[in-house]
Amino acid sequence: MSWLVLIFILPFFYYCFYNFRTAFYFRRMLAHPQKNIPGTQPYVSVIVAARSESVHIASLINCQMLQDYPPEKWELIIVNDHSEDDTLQIVDAYVTDFKNLKILSLPESKTGKKAAIEFGIAKSKGEIILCTDADCLQSPNWISSMMGYFRENTGVVSGPVKLKSTGSIFENMQVLEFMGLVATGAAAIESGKPTLANGANFAYRKSAFTEAGGFGGNANIPSGDDEFLLHKIAASGKYAIAFASDKNSIVTSQALSSLRDFQSQRIRWVSKSFVMLLPDHGVP
Repeated sequence: MSWLVLIFILPFFYYCFYNFRTAFYFRRMLAHPQKNIPGTQPYVSVIVAARSESVHIASLINCQMLQDYPPEKWELIIVNDHSEDDTLQIVDAYVTDFKNLKILSLPESKTGKKAAIEFGIAKSKGEIILCTDADCLQSPNWISSMMGYFRENTGVVSGPVKLKSTGSIFENMQVLEFMGLVATGAAAIESGKPTLANGANFAYRKSAFTEAGGFGGNANIPSGDDEFLLHKIAASGKYAIAFASDKNSIVTSQALSSLRDFQSQRIRWVSKSFVMLLPDHGVP
């Protein structure tokens, strides 16, 4: 009987407790949003790492061109990560008309999303780094909304990501599951113990990134440009962490249509969990 309790009953009660706890903090966050006083407008560097994204990159840039944030207060940096299609040529066509746009190409000696983001940060002018992905879309109020959550001591603002579905059962299931992940991450931040974030909508102070050592200790891990950094900055105890609950902060992305792509994505995600167990993964 004791083994039965340990194997089945205790995990069930823990699961129920965890879900009730998540629901409590998520509802509290929605009831008492931590949005700052309107008018806070630090200089922002929006950084996008792009590798062979010719299908999506034009839509992303068009969204950025509609941003209502003061044009003299932000820049869009697209870092070309050795694209093998015409991503670079598509981006280059926007440079003349879009003065906020800056194009960088990752050196041959570097590769991967983390290297691209670090390269972009090194060339950026922003006090705040705001990251998104090349296959995402944003509202015209996105930058303004995300910046509204930065207070003087805020180091990180995690933003919501919403998946779009073409109507298939497989994609609809992803949409629902992803909503749960976003809610869980938001509740964890509200509870004071941040665990989850999404690099498709992730903002942080450049100073906090530098003080945390950037991606040091996990730069060779394909994913984790969001969660590893979140944990490192939170562990310093110097900065507050916030979640942007405003609907204008939402970034949208298309759900995966194939099981193979879904499997590859989840393998990347799970790989971070094993790395967290290593003593030298870069997180205190």
